[in-house]
Amino acid sequence: MNTSEQSPETSAKRGFTLVDLAALVVVCATVAAVAAPTLNIAKKQKFATTSERNLGIIGQGAAMYSAVNSDRIPTYSWEAGVSYTMPNGNIYTPISDQEAAGFQNQEILMRMTGRIALQNDGIRRLTSHLAHRRYAHLPLWDFMGPSIRPFIWADPADANLIFWQRHPHDYHSGSSVPYANGSPPFGYDQSSSWSEPAILQRWAFTTSYETVPAAWAPRMPDTYGPISETTNFYTTSSNLTPSLSNGRMMTEVAFPSRKVYMFEEFDRETFVDSFFAYSFAAPAKLMFDGSINTEQTGQARPAANPLNYPAPTVWRQRYIPLDTFPIPVTGLGESTELDMHYRWTFNGLLGQDYTP
Repeated sequence: MNTSEQSPETSAKRGFTLVDLAALVVVCATVAAVAAPTLNIAKKQKFATTSERNLGIIGQGAAMYSAVNSDRIPTYSWEAGVSYTMPNGNIYTPISDQEAAGFQNQEILMRMTGRIALQNDGIRRLTSHLAHRRYAHLPLWDFMGPSIRPFIWADPADANLIFWQRHPHDYHSGSSVPYANGSPPFGYDQSSSWSEPAILQRWAFTTSYETVPAAWAPRMPDTYGPISETTNFYTTSSNLTPSLSNGRMMTEVAFPSRKVYMFEEFDRETFVDSFFAYSFAAPAKLMFDGSINTEQTGQARPAANPLNYPAPTVWRQRYIPLDTFPIPVTGLGESTELDMHYRWTFNGLLGQDYTP
């Protein structure tokens, strides 16, 4: 009898060899490589669905706000020349509606966070930036109440904002908020105002969803509009600061189902996290009738600069990112000019972005 031969029972009990293990690893790696794109697509689709649901909830809140505020579109309501008491007891009388909005922005955030004393990380007043540009949603958030989670204002694919929301006190040097660590490389917005403490501490309270200027800017000709140097700031039509206290009405919107109200500033569900203005981008958009539009930006009507009243001209400009924000498709310093489409709708609230 040859003792070196193994019985079937012994062979079955010997377990995996190194060759078997290597083969198993190769099979698992192959399956993972094949499945990864499908899983990634499924993840992005889930993000897209959640983002659309967020916008739907925001739309419902806006409708409720309008119903109890004389048809007003949600916006800052404090006025110049009126005295207001802040949570810390200080009383201020703003000299312009823009300054009044800055005080109201501060007051809302003080109440929401309890961060009142400046020496203890308190919320500072917004002075160098127009409160409406990145914080137009705050009066609506305040109206909807504390039961509305901060994450409702974040596209679930916007990992940076979600992280900032979870760490609202982490905005000093070494943090991930834009401009906390000095000036970024060429190609990013170089304005020194981004490094001001009042701006740094507000990133946790921004939103992935931009409100179109027509929802809060005064009627033409004395209004706000774009500037060619950057996509991150707006300017006025004269040396005078336009009145912002009157607000705009929902009934001013001539085509509610065709006019964009809020939109994802970036189509983060694509593989390039593209700025909304690229023609191929298809960010989720909340329309004034509460519906959700996911058509490509390029299908919308061209933008028009409202500052060129009474004959607004087509408006195109380069996308210049903020520090830590998605870069242009072809890299920093991209020279391509993009049509801003529904950010600057021709005829404002009377216009339409998507036609049947």
